[in-house]
Amino acid sequence: NVDGCKNQIGVFKKPEFTYICPRFLSTLPEREIRSGAAEMIKTFIIRDEGNYDKALKLFSEPFDIAAAEPLIAAAAKVKADIVRKDEFETGGRRVLNLGHTYGHAVEWWQLTTGAPDPYTHGEAVAIGLVRAAVKSEALGVAKSGLAEKIRADLSYCGLPTEMPCSDAEIEEALRQDKKSESGKIHFVLIKSIGNVTVKKI
Repeated sequence: NVDGCKNQIGVFKKPEFTYICPRFLSTLPEREIRSGAAEMIKTFIIRDEGNYDKALKLFSEPFDIAAAEPLIAAAAKVKADIVRKDEFETGGRRVLNLGHTYGHAVEWWQLTTGAPDPYTHGEAVAIGLVRAAVKSEALGVAKSGLAEKIRADLSYCGLPTEMPCSDAEIEEALRQDKKSESGKIHFVLIKSIGNVTVKKI
């Protein structure tokens, strides 16, 4: 992260293995659990396979680690499958940035303005998911009603859905987004739950 903008400098290094231990989730406050919920729901918006509704149910009730384990594994598999096909993020891997264009911009705005009680990363991504759905409808990629459904679903899980600032206030962050290229952003749009596309806008 540089000058408040997310993911500006880095290297690619494939791990030897990834170990996921859901038991550690029991050490987290509820707000952090819900922050993680946004990333899981994002993953199932990209590729559903029947898990989107299950994730909504999981996070709308008192959190159950045992019930979460198969969904954690499913979300990890979706991400691993996508990364395996595009290790260096030159094309298909961009779909994993769903919700992050506006999400990162919200985080930048919070940092630069000193906003009190800033959103967590996941909460910012939840807001970004709604904005992605709104933009998808506006561009004719999604049917009318998708944005309202995603907004209601995320609210149902206890996540924020409204921008804390105006678009004008985050314009600089959007221009500096890592997905920006020649003044255009590789923006992830939602066709429907489980079906996304990337478009330069």
